[in-house]
Parts: sequence; structure tokens; C-alpha cells
Amino acid sequence: MITGASVSQLSEPEPGRDSDGISRTLTCADGSCWRATLVVAADGTMSKIRQLASIPLWEWDYGHHAIVTTIRTEKPHQDTAWQRFTEDGLLAFLPLDDPYTCSIVWSTSPDHAVRFMELDDVAFRAALSREFECRLGDVQWADQRNVFPLRVSVKALIYRWRRVWKPLNSCSGTSSHG
Repeated sequence: MITGASVSQLSEPEPGRDSDGISRTLTCADGSCWRATLVVAADGTMSKIRQLASIPLWEWDYGHHAIVTTIRTEKPHQDTAWQRFTEDGLLAFLPLDDPYTCSIVWSTSPDHAVRFMELDDVAFRAALSREFECRLGDVQWADQRNVFPLRVSVKALIYRWRRVWKPLNSCSGTSSHG
């Protein structure tokens, strides 16, 4: 397993010394080379390894944005992930180690996301408490907010079935979707 390395090149499948007779060579940015019979891309949504292996990826806009932040609530989260389905999307409170602290993911329309991001901290906490029906009491504190457009990404697994798939490639986690 190679960790913390930046892969700059990935060879085409080549004869190897293993039972399958096929391997690939990975060249890292530092010049080191590694030969492998299995290459697993686990390097994120914009996977460099997936790109180097020419594994196609289709993406389309999901029509929602995610507002994410960390909050502190009036009542403890009880080590429970909480969700609320609103008219405009999904609001999730995800428990952290502190019993009053959660990460939130608020999936909403782009227009609503812009409006919520423009609110000052007091108004944002009030809106968040209201949308969550105060299930954990009032939101008492919120960290810096971030917003991300949500996209659907699908790796072209069908290529493998059609024997166009290049051998020795596997994608894991967000490398295989988005």
C-alpha cells in the first residue's frame, strides 16, 4: 500500500511475474516506481489514479447544495444521527464526541442555500433551529459555514462487462462516485 504519495504516471497493463501474468507500474512524483497486480484508486472524487487509468466518469448536477458546519445545541444529541426531511431537502444532525455538538449537512436548493449563507450568525442559528423543529433545543453556536454544490458521479462499471475495461483497476470510496 502506498500512502501519502502523489502518483504521476500509471503504465498500461504489462506482462508480470504473478499468476495472472499482468501488472502495472505506478510512478510517483518523487520518482519512485511501484509494480502492482492490483491498483485501487482511493484518492477522492477527483481521483488522479482513476484519470490515469482512463476509467470514465459521468457527472450531472443534483440540483441541490449542501450547507455544512459544526453546531452546539441546547439539548444533548444522545449519540444519535437525526434527520428531518423538509419541503426543500434533507437536514441532518450528525453527533460528534461532545454530547451537545453536531456536524450538520443541510441539502437544499441553490436559492435557499444562498439565502441561508447570507444570514448573520444569529439569524442562521434561528433558521436552523426552526427548520429542525427545535428537536435538540435551540442551536446555540455555529462554526463557519461552507456550501458545496451536490453532484452525482458514476464510474463506468459497464465497461468491465463489455470487456473494454482495462485490467487491474479498482476504485473505492469517493473515487468510484462523487
